[in-house]
Amino acid sequence: MNVKAVFFGLFSAISGFAYGGGPVLNVVNTTEGTLKNNSTIIDFNIGELMVTNINSYTTGFLQPQKLAGPLAVSNFNQENETYSFSVYPNPTSSYIYWDLAGNEVKKVVIFGITGNKVIETLSAESKLNVEDLSPGIYHVELYADGNKVVKKFKIVKN
Repeated sequence: MNVKAVFFGLFSAISGFAYGGGPVLNVVNTTEGTLKNNSTIIDFNIGELMVTNINSYTTGFLQPQKLAGPLAVSNFNQENETYSFSVYPNPTSSYIYWDLAGNEVKKVVIFGITGNKVIETLSAESKLNVEDLSPGIYHVELYADGNKVVKKFKIVKN
């Protein structure tokens, strides 16, 4: 066997280029496993990630995760417990309504589970259309009395 051919083949494999001169676009799994505790299971798979364009490519690592177990916020800190309120229906599919015991809501802000703002309204109505939201859990903040947060709660959109 020709030593130069072996060296060229080894160099080509290590550098990521095949004989034709283009990048080798394979994803190789380097490790995988499962982590468990009393309430959570995490399956992981770490492989090589390659991003390429016409002139160059870069590599890195990708670690997707799957969580099995409860994912929820158990308690929000209430800024002001002096307001009596109700929010209904919860879960909802179209509108949420609220009654803030005679106080006028000036602003409503709804955040997704990742903290991104999905709705903000300055309406003084006591209802809000959430039909366009995807099904999920949302964090809602009601503002009154000069833009002071009076209530934080979560709703479920089905």
